[in-house]
Amino acid sequence: MLYRIHHISTLYSISNETSRNWALEFAPYLSPTATPGKNRHRMFTDKDMQVFSLVSAFKKQGLTYADIHAALQSGQRGEVPALPADELEAIVSNDRDHRLARENEYLQQSLARAQEDLKAVAALREELQETQEKNMRLEIELEIIKAQQERLEQTVRELSRELGREYAKGFTDAWREKGDTPTQNE
Repeated sequence: MLYRIHHISTLYSISNETSRNWALEFAPYLSPTATPGKNRHRMFTDKDMQVFSLVSAFKKQGLTYADIHAALQSGQRGEVPALPADELEAIVSNDRDHRLARENEYLQQSLARAQEDLKAVAALREELQETQEKNMRLEIELEIIKAQQERLEQTVRELSRELGREYAKGFTDAWREKGDTPTQNE
C-alpha cells in the first residue's frame, strides 16, 4: 500500500500544505507518483518516505532546504516509517474522527455562546426600546410643563401690569382725596 499526503502530515506532525510543499521542493528525489500533476492524488512509496524522513529530521535540526538538497544529492536518506501505510491509515482515520468530534464540540459551544449573546442583545434591545419610550413620555411632559410655565409667566405679567395700574390708580386717588395732585407740587 502506498502512503498519501495525510499520512506524511500525521507521521511528521506537519500540515497537509507543508507536505505538499515538501513534495514539490524535493520532487527530483521522489517517485513519479509523488508529483503526478494537477488534480491527481499524490502517492508515496517507501523510498519517498525515506526522503520525507530525512527532510523532517533536518528541518527539526534547523537546517535549510539547501542543506537538505545537498544531503539528498549525496545519497542520504531517512528511515522508512515503522508503521506500514494501512496501519497508519487506521490511526489517521481515528485521528480524523477525533478531530471532527472536537470540531463538532467546539462548534456546538460556539453556537451556544452565540445564542446566549443573541438573548443578551434581545434583552438590551428591549431595554433600549423601553428607555426610548420613557424618554418620549418625558419629552412630552417637558413640553407640557414648558407650555404651563409660559402660561404662568404670561399670567404673572398680566397680573403685574394690572397690579401696577391699580397701584397707580390708588396713588392718584389718594392724592385727589387730599386735594393735592402731584402736578400742583411741582
